[in-house]
Amino acid sequence: MDPILIVEDDADSRDALANMLRVEGHDVKCVASGAEALRSVLFDMPELIVLDLFMPDMNGGTLLEILRSYSRFRALPVIVWTGHADSSQAVQARRHRVEYIVEKGKPSYDAILTAIRTVLSHRPKSN
Repeated sequence: MDPILIVEDDADSRDALANMLRVEGHDVKCVASGAEALRSVLFDMPELIVLDLFMPDMNGGTLLEILRSYSRFRALPVIVWTGHADSSQAVQARRHRVEYIVEKGKPSYDAILTAIRTVLSHRPKSN
């Protein structure tokens, strides 16, 4: 099974989500910036990306734009997890075919886990 890639600059949020996903039996890889995510994805295709929008180095919207410009990444599922769901970056993310945009906050861990489960349940099983 390919890993779920978490792209999140806040270490506490990143680690909490990664730990929850590992408890559910998922392989998880974490990076702290869009630039790190791009390098990672080019060498190791994840099953799914959980993407924060506002990060240093390269924001999530720019990463999405770059990924969607490659045919091999156009169908790669992306769930945006952001504290700014009403921002222009979120509008840009919607144009780049993300599966869900989940707003951060206290109940967001349940919401992001539900979104991840839903996306993965609709993916074909790899051999």
